[in-house]
Amino acid sequence: MILTSQKIQVEAFLVNNFDVASKEYSALPVDLDEIFCPVNQRQSFAGYSVLKAMITSAKSMITPIILIPNTQFNYDMAMRKVRKDFIVPRNPDKDLLAYNGNQRIQIAKELDYVAIYSMLVEDVRWAHTVHLVLDEGKITNESR
Repeated sequence: MILTSQKIQVEAFLVNNFDVASKEYSALPVDLDEIFCPVNQRQSFAGYSVLKAMITSAKSMITPIILIPNTQFNYDMAMRKVRKDFIVPRNPDKDLLAYNGNQRIQIAKELDYVAIYSMLVEDVRWAHTVHLVLDEGKITNESR
């Protein structure tokens, strides 16, 4: 089973040195075993049970998760604002790092999904930009 997403395509813009770059991203299924989740204690975050109930009843997510290459730099950048007691040491054996969606990945595993709709982006800058687009400009970080 694949945990799908209601949103499957976005266009994101990034400004760098007065130059505007634009990219389109499409969601695609990614095997859950290929994803490293850098945040633990997901079940203790606010709204976990509500999110699980929503995914269980809808059999989909509103937005896809965002994945970046699992490099040390991307890991360090992604963990900057996460509470230290929630951080999992980097596992270099996995190619992909969950920039967001750690709770949804955990829920997908609990519900016996094998893959999850994801947007693969180049780095943390693009991941943050895509996250803003998907969440209509309002990012909430349950791990703070």
